[in-house]
Amino acid sequence: MCDNEFRFGAVFYADPINVSSDYNRHTKLTSDINEFKNYVTQIGLLSGGDGPEDWAGGYEICANQMNWENGTRIIIHIADAPAHSTLYNDGGDGGDYSTEGPKLDNYIQKCAYMNINIVAFKIGSSPDKSFQRVKQIYNNNGKYNFKMTDFDQNRTDPSYFVDLVVNSVKGVTA
Repeated sequence: MCDNEFRFGAVFYADPINVSSDYNRHTKLTSDINEFKNYVTQIGLLSGGDGPEDWAGGYEICANQMNWENGTRIIIHIADAPAHSTLYNDGGDGGDYSTEGPKLDNYIQKCAYMNINIVAFKIGSSPDKSFQRVKQIYNNNGKYNFKMTDFDQNRTDPSYFVDLVVNSVKGVTA
């Protein structure tokens, strides 16, 4: 018998600051795995109009709109693109996103203060600078519950993803 309750939620951030018809989507945390699976399978591929994406919008949802409770809290962040702002990427935003970096810093700090673990899976090298800044913010706030792992997008076997997530989560919560 297990006394633990597992709750699952999802945040799908797109790029509404770059594409006006785009919007971020999320589902609150639930212990009903079927409800969670139904929601996730209804979401199509999201894409912005440039390389960087709306990490600030995604972390705003995590920090302010999710129904966190006591217990271990984990964000599993999978990214193949950096966040907007030269604080989080090496340029190429194609616009003035100077307010996005400080905004994202605040949401990351709030997640750290809320003792939310972050397990970051990066696809390729594009999100490197963004994840390094997130790690730096966690370290500067005395929080060391951030872990970054490479995700091999060429692996198609479902067990690869499951094993990667389970092993990464074990490393953060142990």
